[in-house]
Amino acid sequence: DWIRPLLQPLQDHSSGAADDAPAIGTLDQYSIHSVIGQGGMGVVLRGMDPELNRPVAIKVLSPHLAGVGAARTRFMREAQAAAAIVHPAIVPIYSVVPSARLPYLVMPCIDGGNLQQRLDREGPLELTEVVRIVSRSHEQRASPRHQTREYFDRRRQRSRSDQRLRTRPSTR
Repeated sequence: DWIRPLLQPLQDHSSGAADDAPAIGTLDQYSIHSVIGQGGMGVVLRGMDPELNRPVAIKVLSPHLAGVGAARTRFMREAQAAAAIVHPAIVPIYSVVPSARLPYLVMPCIDGGNLQQRLDREGPLELTEVVRIVSRSHEQRASPRHQTREYFDRRRQRSRSDQRLRTRPSTR
């Protein structure tokens, strides 16, 4: 609910949404219809791109982080990393607006929810479905983005280990 006061008021009352959900406000040119999810870094909104008449998901950086330079930089770096990769396991980035009061990025809106929502809705999954999900997760771990992240994590750990070795007092 913290996002509603930060949205701009509607200019006209036609929502333009494919699902006819009423808009709760706008964010620049996008009409916003609902909140999809919320996390520590921000909120993901369901919106509509009026120019292309397609549903979009808009990830908005939280107000308490928007004034933190490191958070804005991280947000932009994540957007650039995701936009640089074309892979079935990675949602493409349509656009990013880093200079807004609350930086945001725009992606396709993919319906379906997350695994926990599915389990809550359907109950335990069949073994074949579990195997399919696990193998897909394994494919995602092999994605270029994940490999790059693992490389930098290993490099950072090596650097820390090297630093500890250099600063360890001599026992001689």
